[in-house]
Amino acid sequence: MNTKLWTPWPLLPALIALGGLARADAGEQPESAFDCAGQVEPYPIAYGMHTLNAAFELPTDLDVFQFQGTAGDKIRISFLTLNVDLDPCVAIYSPSNQLIAQACGVSNQFNLCSIVLDGTAFLVGDSLPETGTYTVLVTETGVDNAGAYTLQIERIPPRFEVRQLPFNTPTRDTLQRWTDVDYFNFCARSGSLMRLSFLTLNVDIDPRVEIRAPDGSLIDTGACDSNQFNLCSFVRDFSAPADGEYMLIVYDSGVDNPGLYELSINCILGCPPLAHSQQVNGSGTNPLVYESACPPVLGGSWVGEVDTAFRPGATEVVIFNHARTLVAGVPYLRYGELLLDPSSAQVGPPLCVPVEADGFARIAIPIGCNLGLAGLRLTSQALVMGGGRPKFTNALELTLGH
Repeated sequence: MNTKLWTPWPLLPALIALGGLARADAGEQPESAFDCAGQVEPYPIAYGMHTLNAAFELPTDLDVFQFQGTAGDKIRISFLTLNVDLDPCVAIYSPSNQLIAQACGVSNQFNLCSIVLDGTAFLVGDSLPETGTYTVLVTETGVDNAGAYTLQIERIPPRFEVRQLPFNTPTRDTLQRWTDVDYFNFCARSGSLMRLSFLTLNVDIDPRVEIRAPDGSLIDTGACDSNQFNLCSFVRDFSAPADGEYMLIVYDSGVDNPGLYELSINCILGCPPLAHSQQVNGSGTNPLVYESACPPVLGGSWVGEVDTAFRPGATEVVIFNHARTLVAGVPYLRYGELLLDPSSAQVGPPLCVPVEADGFARIAIPIGCNLGLAGLRLTSQALVMGGGRPKFTNALELTLGH
């Protein structure tokens, strides 16, 4: 608890010309809002939502929100007053009407007030105790001031697909609102020595980054404080306790400043295996060139392009895969099937990628964080459609953990 005043898996190596690992600018992470205007209480909200037009309309007002929770869920509720002189109190009640957590704050004529309620503030345990409808009560404890506020609820980890961070690639993203939370995944091997580097790119942000293990436990936390004149930065080195997918959780510790930031994750020792690629002869005669610069690790991404200049008028590239395995239990696939999940032998149709105006079909494809895939060999080839008869490109062979 904290209160503060204002201050598809698809493994598709495709016919990719691998790009260098320059800075990556993140797409906006999923955000959704619940507009309280004209709605009737209790207000229904869900994980990942923030409120709009929420307010104490009168000093004696009490607002009621409800959300659906599952036993064992770890949650985080962030609250910020948007007017001065409000003294808020936030309480969470279980489906059986038991008080789980409560926190209050005090502001004045110069400052706003923020509250964070998470598992550290729970009266018992650190996660939701039962499945059902939970109630959040928001009040003004002094019963003497009205005004606006915003509230956001998060499940940790979230239920949407979290973006993978490639190693050694500075990545930019934005905390879009005061209460915003961003999530990133990366793959690590037990015993790997990792380094997290973080820099704010706007003043007044007080970032906090949680590093969580595959089982959700907190490994380490990085934080720094900036002000109206200075940015801030930090570096955290840590050892990965297990094989698997790790998560970074980024938010402003005061829940009172949005802004732009940059971070990178690097593996120093004991790193996951690289993915190795090479050009091989395919059934086509088109001499496309594939450059394997900085190939990704398991848990990273293939980023590249297919040049269709040899086929003017091309509209689409259809990518086919064929798997040959060095790992027991992973089957051969018929040529033309798309390998979706080698661990469970799921297959799907070929991948279709549109050709852009400059004649390139661009692909960014995640490689699953499954260290058991080391040794899997794939051959990919593309069929270029449009501008005449379809034509095959040469093929690309990928070996994971080569």
